[in-house]
Amino acid sequence: MPLFYRTMRRISWALLKVFFRMEVSGRERVPKTGPLVVVANHESFLDPFVVGTSLMKRYVTFLAAPWLFAGRVTAWFVRRVGALQAYGDGSEVTSMRASIRLLQQGGTVGLFPEGGIVRREISGGAVLMSLKSGAPILPMKITGAEEALPLGQKWPSLFTKIIVGVETPILPDDLKPSGISTKEAVQSGVELLERLFGAQMVGR
Repeated sequence: MPLFYRTMRRISWALLKVFFRMEVSGRERVPKTGPLVVVANHESFLDPFVVGTSLMKRYVTFLAAPWLFAGRVTAWFVRRVGALQAYGDGSEVTSMRASIRLLQQGGTVGLFPEGGIVRREISGGAVLMSLKSGAPILPMKITGAEEALPLGQKWPSLFTKIIVGVETPILPDDLKPSGISTKEAVQSGVELLERLFGAQMVGR
């Protein structure tokens, strides 16, 4: 695990705990070893920090939006933490292949399947990664981050409580029972994630 990532995670944990009273439930559901695809609902720019600090024993390679790689400061930061560009400029296939390779080596990939804070549709990328690599999907529900730092607000609302719930991992075999195609399995997985994150997406 890179020193910069480890340092930023410790700082983020302290700030989230003090200023947003962050609580995490279900940490015992996080697999101790092996590859993992981590997915969470996307409410705020705080979300990557929330996910990263919730998985203190895992080095998470996040898939990040292309605009983060365009700015001088943001590009420096996302590259230092080892993020991959998720989409744009034909990078979808490249990032998918890189993510699958990382998972096959036992790594952890984190992404927000809604694709952005203002988006409402769940994409099938996380499900496809799981099916191709054999890695389970670990869903995480975030509440309170949208109130803590809404989209378009420059400064956070301090002491707004953020709660994270770690859900039961979804196994690849559960996504693709015998007799169904990969396409059908991806669609079924997307529908499952929609049900898991539906409460967070309504009214956004």
